[in-house]
Amino acid sequence: PVLNTWRAKPMYSGLVIRCSNKVQRVHVLWMLLAGIHTLPDSAQGGPVRILAFGDSLTEGWTNEGSLMHPYANRLQLLLRQVNPTVEVIESGVSGERVLVSMESRLASELADAQSRGSKYDWVLLLAGVNDIGYGRPAEAVFSGLRRMYQEVGRHGARLVAMTCMENAGTPLSPRDPQRVHLNIHIREYCARHNGPHGALLLDLEKLIPYASASPEERSAMFDDGLHLTPKGYDRMSDLLHELLKDKVA
Repeated sequence: PVLNTWRAKPMYSGLVIRCSNKVQRVHVLWMLLAGIHTLPDSAQGGPVRILAFGDSLTEGWTNEGSLMHPYANRLQLLLRQVNPTVEVIESGVSGERVLVSMESRLASELADAQSRGSKYDWVLLLAGVNDIGYGRPAEAVFSGLRRMYQEVGRHGARLVAMTCMENAGTPLSPRDPQRVHLNIHIREYCARHNGPHGALLLDLEKLIPYASASPEERSAMFDDGLHLTPKGYDRMSDLLHELLKDKVA
């Protein structure tokens, strides 16, 4: 799509601002009249950069690993309908754990982006279920997640934290209570840091259920009782689009 070009005048004669939609133009005009002269990156033509970070559920593992269908691909297509500058970069590593390598990998990716002058505006983070599967307690896993959340803040990006979905072990697995407890920590963190520029929550445990789903719904959404089908990953894309579309426009 071609960006609309709006010329501010007479007070700002000669100033040309390229905006992707009418709502953005009104917002920029309000900023100028209010004396706020630092325009948002999207109004200056800079991209909105989103990092989708996590494990196999971010990489899009499905069909026993013979196919990858990351939610980031569809999410970028959807968000570009409201802002054509959006870039969604997928960074999922199957099997990765928060307390083994994920913390350091996130810090490295954010530092690399900053050094290139292409910082992220948003980080979408889904992680922790592999740690729980290896028997790590929820408190330890969340300590690692919290450090990752804080790293996102230091980078200057906004966070979307996602809860860990139910799976075939819900609720009978002896480790499932730790997953539930981890999700409580994630929700509480987002509730405490939910200011205008704070963290957002995508509660996948509630939005893509397993235990309460019908057999037909499970078959449509879940590939192997843990990972999703392409339709399931597309559902993640749709949920994230609803959460973010007004914030990246």
